[in-house]
Amino acid sequence: MYQGLSLDQAPPLSVPLRFFLTAPAFGVLGGLALALGGAELWAVPLAGPAIAWVHLWTLGWLAMVMVGAFYQMIPVMIGGQVPWGFLSKWVHGLLVVGVLGLVGFFQFWVPFLGWIGWTALGVGLGLFLAQTSLALWRVKGEVRPTLSAMRLSLGSLAIVWVLGLARLVEHLGGPGLPGPIRELHLMFGLVGWVGLLVLGVSFHLVPMFYVCPPIDSKTAFGLIRLIGFSLALTTLALASGVEGPWLLSTGALGVVGFWGYGIKMSRLVRQRRRKKIDPALGAVRVGFAWLSLASGLFVAGHLGLERALDGAGLVMLLGFGLSFTHGMLYKILPFLVWFHRFSSQIGQPGVPLLGDILPQPRMWADCALLQLSLVLLLLGCLFPPSGLLETAGLTLALGHGYLGVVLLKSAGTVIPPQP
Repeated sequence: MYQGLSLDQAPPLSVPLRFFLTAPAFGVLGGLALALGGAELWAVPLAGPAIAWVHLWTLGWLAMVMVGAFYQMIPVMIGGQVPWGFLSKWVHGLLVVGVLGLVGFFQFWVPFLGWIGWTALGVGLGLFLAQTSLALWRVKGEVRPTLSAMRLSLGSLAIVWVLGLARLVEHLGGPGLPGPIRELHLMFGLVGWVGLLVLGVSFHLVPMFYVCPPIDSKTAFGLIRLIGFSLALTTLALASGVEGPWLLSTGALGVVGFWGYGIKMSRLVRQRRRKKIDPALGAVRVGFAWLSLASGLFVAGHLGLERALDGAGLVMLLGFGLSFTHGMLYKILPFLVWFHRFSSQIGQPGVPLLGDILPQPRMWADCALLQLSLVLLLLGCLFPPSGLLETAGLTLALGHGYLGVVLLKSAGTVIPPQP
């Protein structure tokens, strides 16, 4: 089952765990912010509270989970060595402080908090980018699709990092960069950093966990290149001020790439040997559906449907991003706990099985709460005064609070004392 993994090179359990266990707290904050802000939060997408809310999810949840996953995946999946491993503690602490400072600034417009966020995120993500970039570019041998996708994803994060810091300086009263900074920041964050990383990780993990045929390298590289070309061409179009059909066509390449990815991976999963649908697979499948909806909204937005582009970003971020990362945590966290604590004690009395560490009923409950909150959020965006947005926020907060408790309990699993 674990063929192709270099488990002997895995970092200490504490490295990814501190990121995974922190992320739900930001999910709770994101849910509460939506519950308190409601329709007013959604009414003005560029207002400070809306920016703060979005970054609770992009940095507080997605980046927190994915940075922790990067530290785990580079040595285990790619065979690379992340230098200066002790810095992961600093990256984690700076990321937490940076997100809180950034969110506090946009929520309350206190410049001091903004500069704290700028400094902490600048240093923290800068250290992470330096570590992981060196590790990925030092990997020798055949360039596999997963490695290629992770490199492009990390490059996208570097662009997001630079643009985000520049944009924050502008909000703090400093000089701004010319050009469509907001659009590029959003595009490289959602499509490049999140989208390409999801592709690369799933190419490797889905066949491993579900015993299904792997995606062929030609198709995988084709999808990565298609999305990469879309990012490059759309960047040129935005920088040149081009609009209309040309901008739509450059973005459509990425839409085709993600649709192709969803169709291909769905077909492979249907060929799996383990036919039972577990919570992780359920979350990923629903994530594919959200991805298709986001792609359709992107096209509709460029055809003139008002606010469809904002909806596409929201569905991509929360529908696709949250569904996939929740599903990833269902698989990765219990496996890491089992591998580090119990794999060497197999056969001894009381040693838990993998399924005992994070039981499926708990995962299904979290998955149901997440999807309920996302449906309520989507309906609330369509009918803002209905109170559905506030209900969605409360459900998001409840669900991520529940997930945090479940993950903490799983991380604390030990062998029970024997009589």
